[in-house]
Amino acid sequence: MNEKEVQLLDELKGLRKDFRAFCSRISSDLHGSLRNIGGFVSLIEGHSTIEFDDKVKRYLSFVKEGAEKAETLIGALTEYSGLLTEDKKLTTISLEEPLNLALSDIGPLLRERHGFVQTKLCPVEIFGDVGLLRKAFGYILDNAIIYSRTAPHIDIKFEKKNAMYLISISDNGIGIPDDYHQKVFEPFERLHPAEYFSGIGLGLSIVKRIINLHRGRIWIENNEIGYGTTVFIVFPLRA
Repeated sequence: MNEKEVQLLDELKGLRKDFRAFCSRISSDLHGSLRNIGGFVSLIEGHSTIEFDDKVKRYLSFVKEGAEKAETLIGALTEYSGLLTEDKKLTTISLEEPLNLALSDIGPLLRERHGFVQTKLCPVEIFGDVGLLRKAFGYILDNAIIYSRTAPHIDIKFEKKNAMYLISISDNGIGIPDDYHQKVFEPFERLHPAEYFSGIGLGLSIVKRIINLHRGRIWIENNEIGYGTTVFIVFPLRA
């Protein structure tokens, strides 16, 4: 690496650091303001001497709900910006570890929806970060549960294919039109109105960024039989 490349790399690291600091400051200020909004609405509801009619009560609930959604959005944006700017040191891990952690995380929601998960795994070791991959698996599994109108059925497979590992996560959900198979990985891309399915449209963008950090690739295909989709991920073999 020549002197000019070293200088550019140092400048890039400086810009990343400044951007992280900027995002952190803005996030902290916005979280504080939103907490104040929610807190004062609660005070009005609980300590006001005025008896509000149903319309005013509904308006106050809209304010609280909006503040809560904004806080969720800020948290997701902070997470996404961190993935854009942070350099993670990857170590040798077993891919089953983050998967099992993610399965534990979604356990309560899965039981609530009377769903089940079926796995067929082979040993997979990659250079990775357990925490990040736990998040990636978690977002994918959450979608498989949320976007299902019946009891969720999720199939997970790990396979070794030539010079890579292939991971597939299939569901029996409502499916994704072919035209949106790439768009769903773009920030804030939503296929359904929020009143039908919750979410802010950043989950799969975060997943894609995490997979890219692991030098992997992710895509979606419709299932050949029945409803639902399959998320495919490939990782290079550990050298």
